[in-house]
Amino acid sequence: MRSSVVKIKKEESMKKLVIIALALLLALPVVGFAGSATSRWDMTIGGYVKMDMGWSDQSGGPDQTRAFKKSNAATRPNVNDEYGTMFMTAQESRLNFLVKGPDAWGAKTSAFMEFDFRGWGNTDRGGANIRHAFLKFDWARDSLLIGRFWLPEGTPTPFMLGIGDLPEAKMGRSEQITWTHKFGKTFTSQLGLVNSARTYNGIGTTDEQVVAGVASRSRSMAPMLAGDFNFKSDACGKIGANMLTFGFNGLYGYTKETWQRTVNDAGVAYQATRKYDDANVRAYKINIYTFIPIIPERNANKANALSVSGGAQMFSNLSNEVTWGPQGASPSSVYPRFDGAMEQAPTYFSAWGALSYNFTHAFQGNLIYGHTHATNVSNAWKRAYPDQIVSNNVYMVTLGYDVSPAIKLGAEFSHYFTKYGNDSAALALAGGSNTGSANIGRLAAYYFF
Repeated sequence: MRSSVVKIKKEESMKKLVIIALALLLALPVVGFAGSATSRWDMTIGGYVKMDMGWSDQSGGPDQTRAFKKSNAATRPNVNDEYGTMFMTAQESRLNFLVKGPDAWGAKTSAFMEFDFRGWGNTDRGGANIRHAFLKFDWARDSLLIGRFWLPEGTPTPFMLGIGDLPEAKMGRSEQITWTHKFGKTFTSQLGLVNSARTYNGIGTTDEQVVAGVASRSRSMAPMLAGDFNFKSDACGKIGANMLTFGFNGLYGYTKETWQRTVNDAGVAYQATRKYDDANVRAYKINIYTFIPIIPERNANKANALSVSGGAQMFSNLSNEVTWGPQGASPSSVYPRFDGAMEQAPTYFSAWGALSYNFTHAFQGNLIYGHTHATNVSNAWKRAYPDQIVSNNVYMVTLGYDVSPAIKLGAEFSHYFTKYGNDSAALALAGGSNTGSANIGRLAAYYFF
């Protein structure tokens, strides 16, 4: 009896050992995979939560970068000018992922993705919108970036609340393949191939019978060439991460414009089918920029630090994907005349400047000015396109206060004065206006993580 009990206990012990052994064997591949993953890939999550609210004396919103035309309530009313508005949004909050992976080709490798939640227009506000998505190889003095990122540039800009603020100072984001080389500690060069954002061309549902003179379509046949060369030195001190900077950059490429003509080569009007014409149109941008620390920070304390920064650029026939301009500036448009011929897109010139002062280590103020105008448009063009921007000016005051390393508060006031294409004689006699002004105030709170 006793021997049988001992035998049963031994059998139960053996069963337990077998179960434990099988469990360990099954777990070995999982443990091994987890160990290799944690040792080879390191991911960091970051971003910030942002709450933004503001008021405008026109019917603008958080992305307003121009003034609407002045309203004449008696003869030519403009609801965008007659009524103001307020806005509150948390959709400019951001979430990003930084991954550091195993070495390849003798380089440190990484990948980065960042989203905000602005969507694409009012129909999908709050939808995730990809800002950056790239992989990167870093060697001692060289790096290779493949993906979506800011175009090659090194422009330091002052603190502003709106994502679309001061478009004169920004190059835009796009898909690219960019090589960066550092010449010692002070000189850096970047050269890349950039998507011109005309890859996806919307033709419409009736492309064979579109109205002549309005059927201009633009497409990219090859990537654009982008480059940046800058000098940076801490010989004059630093303010935060910014130091003495001088640089220039640019974009160059072509788009193919297609349109339909109203008459044939003999001057006879087309009836049903119309002939397509096309032309290769140059697209470019040239930009210079600087940052000068007049009074640098001392012992990592920014109190009383003073700096000036600024830049100037000229561009034509570029989409808003690869360059930023005031809403309605339409740097991307090549306009067909209604007789079927083609006009070159306007050339725009823009400049900006900022004076920045730190009242304390945590409290900073900025005075900012930006200007954009079209340089080669005729009166006939202005009459043909009365809603296109001819010039735009912005005057801004921004304040930023760092409550802690994680929390930042901001305030901003902006004044815009905008001039549009001339109204026709009839509209001018009716009291139409081709200028407008807007005032916008906003507050924001950030939590960085």
